[in-house]
This record gives sequence, C-alpha cells and structure tokens, in this order.
Amino acid sequence: MSSASRWSSSRQLAGAAAALLAALLAAGCAGAAPGRPIRTYRDLDYGGLKERYAKIDGVTVCYVDEGAGEDVVVLLHPMASTLKVWRPTILALRDRHRVIAIDLPGHGKSAKPRTFRYHPETFARVVHRLLDHLRLQRVTLVGNSNGGATVLALALRHPERVRRLVLVDAAGARAFPQLQRDFVSSTFTARHLRTVVPWLLRLSVRVLMFVARNPYTEEYVEDFVRQRTAREFDDWARAQVRVVRAVMAWDASARLGQVRAPTLVVHGERDRAVPRDFAERLARAIPGARLVVLKGVGHMPEVEAPAAFNREVGAFLEATRWAR
Repeated sequence: MSSASRWSSSRQLAGAAAALLAALLAAGCAGAAPGRPIRTYRDLDYGGLKERYAKIDGVTVCYVDEGAGEDVVVLLHPMASTLKVWRPTILALRDRHRVIAIDLPGHGKSAKPRTFRYHPETFARVVHRLLDHLRLQRVTLVGNSNGGATVLALALRHPERVRRLVLVDAAGARAFPQLQRDFVSSTFTARHLRTVVPWLLRLSVRVLMFVARNPYTEEYVEDFVRQRTAREFDDWARAQVRVVRAVMAWDASARLGQVRAPTLVVHGERDRAVPRDFAERLARAIPGARLVVLKGVGHMPEVEAPAAFNREVGAFLEATRWAR
C-alpha cells in the first residue's frame, strides 16, 4: 500500500471514530427503549409492501413487485439491510414503472444458508436467475453499497440484460485498503453483532450510515436492532460478516470501461462507509456516466434524503427513456 493510501485509510478510520465519539457524548450514553421484538425475520413490517417468494438455485428469495409496464426498475439494498429501504423510492416510481425490490440471500425475509457464497458475483447470479424466473429481459438496475457492487457485477457479466444502471454509494471501484479491511475484520464479527448493547448498536448505525435523522432513518435503526430477537439471527450475523469481507476486497476497476448501459452515479457527500473517491472513479471509468453528489447526506440517500434521491433517479430515468 502506498503512503498516500495508508494516510487516506487512517484518516477515514479516525474520522469515523471521532464521529462516533461525538455521538456518544451527545447521547450521554443513553439509548431508546428496545423496539418490539420479532420471532422470525418474516415478522418484519415492510410498510404495506406485499412480499412474494421464489426459489432460486435452492435459495428462497423474497421480493416485492409493484407497478406495471415495460420499463422495469430493480432495486438492491446495502448489506445488513432489507428491501424496505426502498419503500419511498418504490412509492415514487411505481406509477410510471414496474418496480421490483429484492431481499438478497442472507438478508431480510430471504433464506440465510450457511453454505451460500456471500459475494457480489454470487448475488449477481441470483438476481440474474430471478430475472429469468420473472421472464424479464432488460431492466434498470439500482444498487446501494453492496447492492451497487452486485448490479455492477451483473452489468459486467450480462450487459444484454441491463437497460440502465444507477450506482448509489457503491462498492467495487477499487478494493478497500488492507489496513481498513483488517480493522473491519477484527471489529465486525458475529459475536459483536450478538453481544453489543442495543443503545450502542443504535448509535453506531446512526453514526456510520446517516448524517441527518428523520422517520425513515429511525425506523431503519429500530428494525436493525429488532432483528437480533429473530431465531435466524446467528445465520444473519454470519452472512453479514462474510458479505462485508467479500465486498471490501472486490475490485472491478479493470473492467469498468466495459459497462455500456447509461449510468448514474449517486453518492452521499458525507458517506462514512464508502469514500467519495469510489464514486469519482466509477464516474470517470464508465463511459458517459454522470455523477451526482448529494450534499449533507450519508451512506443511504434513499433512506436519509428520499425526496432528493428520487428526484435525481426519476430525472435520469426520464432522460434515458430511449435506452433499450
């Protein structure tokens, strides 16, 4: 690793630590009361979205399918999340588009097999086969973080299936520095996810994922904490550890010039999980890609700033409606 890379990695870790310390002091080490427990992940409330299920390569995959029409938009969530993060986007787009949001294996209401390879390339294969199951030929793919790496992997492996591409605070533009990967591997473990006290877990999620707070971010945080009461939690935790290690090491930089679909790159200005240079690299390397940086926003714009995010995505879909 170059000295510049080590400095950048150390600075990012120090910044995240400082932000967490500031939040701890502001919170006075006090957390909200625990959310309503769930017995199983299928008890999670998806806000009126109707879940559907398909068996893909022996793995049960949960998805929602809203709206109608030939212009199909497929949404993929970040790691440790569920398709519910896209609810404001689904509601905004479904009048003019058919919108499909997926719980990737290991997440939400999908199965969490211990033998599954939790990796962007494997997730991409599952999404591709779900498209086959639904008899969909060409779709617009939207992915956040690990979901962004997954849609990028699918666009590179099956460009004929991709009409447009939206990469949201996406991984994959380069591998994370080894120093940062080692730090995450030593601190982000299944045991930690099981044993960390709820108020600290809430605080950590708020600090790492978001800048501002709104009803969507608070609901996301409570759902995250609530998952620990589900009987499948240990399998979920093991899956998340494997996802974060795989996605931090995944590097598609040498192949980005092969992307041919019209591409929008969206990044939160104050993302503490994926550095802004990832978005800049994607926008430079993908032919014709456009970069939008949302000011004062963290890692999940679709949750923290849904109105601004949906405006950008809606404008991009309209401007590229010619894409076939």
